[in-house]
Amino acid sequence: MLTEILSQAADLLALAPTPEPAQPAPTGINTDGIVNFFGMKIAPVLVAVVGVVVLGRANRGQVSQTLTSSAITMVGVGMIAGATAWFAIGPGLVDVIFQ
Repeated sequence: MLTEILSQAADLLALAPTPEPAQPAPTGINTDGIVNFFGMKIAPVLVAVVGVVVLGRANRGQVSQTLTSSAITMVGVGMIAGATAWFAIGPGLVDVIFQ
């Protein structure tokens, strides 16, 4: 009887799935994930806040401050777009310059 139980236990162990090997720990910082996080989560909130400020000032009749804030915002958006472009263009430029 004991041999039957041990035989059945051995059969069950043979049929058990083998665990998958552990994934190696990531090395370095996931910069793509950070950029995507800021692009998807932070940037829309900042644009909404700027929009509320601009609409609030325009509603109170502070046209000069509204235009100034809008111009500063446009310059900031241009800088952010330029920095994003450097992320896309930068590796290609490095390859061209240092070949």
